[in-house]
Parts: sequence; C-alpha cells; structure tokens
Amino acid sequence: MSGAAALRRWLCEACGLVYDEARGDPDGGIAPGTRFEDIPDDWRCPVCGVGKQDFVPIEAVRSASTGGGALPAGGVSAGGVSAGHTSAGHTGRTSAGGTAPPIAGGSAGVVIVGAGIAGWSMARALREAGCEGAITMISACDARVYQKPLLSVALARGLDASQIGARSGESLAAELGVRLLPRTWAIDIDPRGRRLATTRGTLRWTALVIATGSSARRPEVTGDGAGRLLPVNDLTQYARMRAALDAARERAHATGRAVRAAIVGAGLVGCELADDLCGAGVDVTLLEAAPLPLLARLGEQSAQRLADALRGRGVRLFGASRLLTARAPAPVFASASSAQVPASAPVSASALALALASAFASASASASAEAEAEAEASAEMSAEVSASAPGSDASDRGIDASSVELGWSTEGGLEHREVFDLAIAAVGVTAQTRLARAAGLAVARGIVVRPASLATGTDGIHALGDCAEVDGCLGGTIEPIHRQAAAIAGAIVGRPAPYERRAPTWVVKMPSFPVVIRPMAGASASYAAGS
Repeated sequence: MSGAAALRRWLCEACGLVYDEARGDPDGGIAPGTRFEDIPDDWRCPVCGVGKQDFVPIEAVRSASTGGGALPAGGVSAGGVSAGHTSAGHTGRTSAGGTAPPIAGGSAGVVIVGAGIAGWSMARALREAGCEGAITMISACDARVYQKPLLSVALARGLDASQIGARSGESLAAELGVRLLPRTWAIDIDPRGRRLATTRGTLRWTALVIATGSSARRPEVTGDGAGRLLPVNDLTQYARMRAALDAARERAHATGRAVRAAIVGAGLVGCELADDLCGAGVDVTLLEAAPLPLLARLGEQSAQRLADALRGRGVRLFGASRLLTARAPAPVFASASSAQVPASAPVSASALALALASAFASASASASAEAEAEAEASAEMSAEVSASAPGSDASDRGIDASSVELGWSTEGGLEHREVFDLAIAAVGVTAQTRLARAAGLAVARGIVVRPASLATGTDGIHALGDCAEVDGCLGGTIEPIHRQAAAIAGAIVGRPAPYERRAPTWVVKMPSFPVVIRPMAGASASYAAGS
C-alpha cells in the first residue's frame, strides 16, 4: 500500500453512498484501508444492496485551501455518515454554535437553501473546489444528516429514526466550515439586491443555491381523515410514521390482533414499505392505480413477478384501484389528551403560518396574493414536519388518532371500505418551487436550470437535486446530485466542470424480490421523478 494519500473513494450510482477506502465498511466486515478492488465480489452496498459493478471511482479534486491535497467527495460513506477529512484552512470556518463566519466585502458569500443531501453535497463540493469564503446553510428542519433510501427498509434492518440520522448537522457544518441556521425558513429572494429574507433576518449573498428538494404528494381524496394519510419523504415524517406504528402496535396487542396498515401507491417507495412492514408482522393492504406495481418501469412480465412476490409476502394488493374517501372512524382509538389534537392539525402550524406570512409581506411588499398564499401553505407544511420531529411526544401530535377508514374502488366498479390502524401515502413527490416562483425564476415542474451549469436564468442563482428541472426532466435518484454540486461549485469558483445528465439506475430494495434496473447502453436520460 502506497499510503493514505493514494486511497480512493467510490460512488454508488444507484443510491449515492460513498465507499471511502480509508474508512472501509466495518459493519460489513471491510477493514479501514481496504482498496475497492480487494473487497470480496459478493460485497453489497450497505444502503441499497447493489454489487460492486454499480460503483464508479470519484476523481479527487485538488484544493488550494489544503495545499493541493485531495478532499473527499460529498455524500455518505460506508464507514460512517458523511465521512471525510477535515480542512481547517477555510476563512469562513465556524464551529457548531459558534460565532458566524466573517463576511468578506460585506457579503455573506454562498448561501445554500436546504440541508438535505443536495445541500450538504453542495457545501462539500464548494470546499473541494477551493472555495475558502463563507458558506451559510439554512434549513427548515434540524439538518440532521441521513441516507434517504434507508427510510423504506429501516424496519428490516432494525433501525429507528435516531439511528438513521446518526450524525448531527452541527457536526458536519463544523467539519466543512459552514454557518448552519437550522429551524429557519426562507421567505423571499431579492435577486437584484442579492438578499434572502428568512425568519432569522436577511442574508446577503454573492451566490445562492436552492436545494429545497421535493415534498410528498397528497392523494386526491375526500373526507375528514385525509390528513391521516402519512407521507414518508424525510426523516421527521418517518419518525412520525414509526411513532404511529408503535401506538398502533400497543392498541392491536391489547385486542390480540396484528396491526392493519394501508399504503396508497405501489411505486418504488410503496413496494419497499409494504415489504418492510410485512416483515415486521404488519397486515398490509397496498392500493395502486395501475394494474400492476411499478408497471411503467419494469414492464408487464417483471411487474407481474413483483406482484406475485408481494402477495407471497402476505400483502393484499389491489391493482387498478382508486382511492375514494378517507374518514376518521368512530370511535377513534385515542387518549383523552391526544383526542384534542387530530393528526391532521399539527400543534402551532397556524401560528407559524401567520408569522411567516407577516414576515413575507414585510420582506416583499409587492408580492402577489398568490405568492403569499403559497408561502403560507409552505409554512403550514414546514410546521407539520417540525411538529413531528424525532423525540417529541407522540400523544401531543395526535398519533393515537391515526386510524382511518378508507374507501376505494377496483376494476369493475367494486367498492371496498375498511378501517386501518395506519395509512401511508406513497404517490410520488412534487418539486419544491415556491421560493423560486415567488422570486420570478423560471419554473415548470421544477426550477428550470441550464443543463451544464445548473444555473437559473437569474444571475448568481443555481438549483440542484429534486427541485431542479434539467432539459425538461426532474431528478428522482441521489447519484446525479454529487455531479450537479460539482458543476455548480465549478461555476461559482470560476473553474467550469459541466454537468452531464445520464439515465439513472433504479434499485428495488425488497429482500423478497430484489431488482436493479440499469439503463441500456446509449439509453436516453429522459425520465421524471414522481411519475
């Protein structure tokens, strides 16, 4: 071995995990310092389960801030969450909870909106590219670092929300020299003045990167129980679902029966969640609008095999179905305290929405009524996520009142109506574009960006990840985010590294029916998330 400097990093093209040879994969029996080519051929990605053939080497980027040494790529390593070397050479460096970094020339430097994998990848890519100035990141949540693909398989792997999000945002911010502002909402962008209004005041920026990701779609359904269909699109939503599941288990145990759960949507996440819940002893009913699960991606033959595997697992699968109603059943299984707070009305959501709407109005007096309404809606959604943060009291959020009566129809017009202890919505995602739309940026299904640089049509503003639309296509997988971040970082520091869009690799992480969907050679990259 020629020394630590020669060790490389490898990126999983399916889920974005980074295997760092210096750290290895101790949980998988791979010692630190093990080169990728020396890993046994039967080794699998610890997140999505693909083999070595789906990993590609990450080219080391030389940075002036470290005297030309190699810095790690962004992402989550097999040896630990967001692993990487620490560089103390950033002039904008700050420690968690410390003083804000100095602002050169009266500017806040680069401001990143969003602290998901896109936001963190952006911050790391900037440091790799030699950016030594201030970087500020704002996040509506606590900015905890986690691997999103784990959310739909966590039960089988024995992980709870705290174990999925094992590293704090403050820790990674300190490593990268980023000023982190958690629990902070972006209100309005002033492109001319290069200012961003937030709930903690106004930030100035030389470059602004929007990494707001996507939000879970809500099924179109009538009834007073619509708010009880729980999305699982981020860590806080997952924590809420697990709290609801735990409460449902207690109720079911008291009556000597299994928990009954419904999942609306048999796409990638819906199928994985159904398989995961079945493995945990839950009776699962899966509703899908198409005749078969993942029909558009797999084709009829493979989709039929997937349906057979789900049914063999114990899932009640209803294809060609349409959700009609969601109602709160009577009586509701709720304690006296939780019955006062239905799950569809999170604590303090309206108060926060009013505060944000007021701040929005003062920050941009000329904003339209439509933009204000969008801001209020976004604030309500953010408040709901905040109210369901890990560690908060489930009873205060009405988790005991999460049972719901669903009505749906199947082929031939046959109608069904059943009560479930838990219902999950998995009908896709929608790009978060509210902030960009209100600022007058070009928005279609996502924030429209230039293919090579991920720049919007407004000088100094970029977007990446699930919120960005490239050549008419949205994201949907994690792997492109690292390359998008590198392209934006190159544009910001004046060393262009054009982004090249590729057809993605999709992985169905089901032990009962593991599938890897790889693009054919020369295949078009015309795909869309949430379709």
